[in-house]
Amino acid sequence: LPGQFSTLLNSGETPDQQTGEDLWRANVLGTRALALNMAKAGVRRLILASTANFYSPGLTEANELSPISPTSRTLYLGSKAVQEWTAASICEQHDISFAALRLASVVGTGRSVIDHFARRLTAGEPVTIARQGRFGADFVDVEDIVTGLLIAADQSLEGVWNVSSGQRRLLVDIAADLALFSGQEISKSVIV
Repeated sequence: LPGQFSTLLNSGETPDQQTGEDLWRANVLGTRALALNMAKAGVRRLILASTANFYSPGLTEANELSPISPTSRTLYLGSKAVQEWTAASICEQHDISFAALRLASVVGTGRSVIDHFARRLTAGEPVTIARQGRFGADFVDVEDIVTGLLIAADQSLEGVWNVSSGQRRLLVDIAADLALFSGQEISKSVIV
């Protein structure tokens, strides 16, 4: 799946059947095979990079006990929820220490929507935001994600942990902030 990995992560609202099957195979069955092979090999610790994007988007602030209720990208986010539950179950059965780090939407990699907005705005090009600008997520810098993973490893964390700000921000608001920061006129730079 390496060549398809980027496509899987960015699959849209209704990916084709093959993409849905690939998501299930990679996230659920692949994680199941990994955890079972860890048990056979005597590996006693698993830190899973899960997602914080499967919480209900209606929440203004999410925590680890918030309900899992994805309303968009449901095949991807659903596969991530089942991935986490599968790993937790197998780890419990085989006495493997388990931590699920629920990562927010990562920025600062050069590939995120916010990175794309920043590149366009600094080049003097407008950004266009779909869905009347209502889409939002919890956005966290890649360095904070790496710090969270290192803490989980160093401190031997177990259980479920959000690596996020806990705050959902609308893309339209982020684009407006970036436009102001780059000295662009918002009304001409952000098209909703």
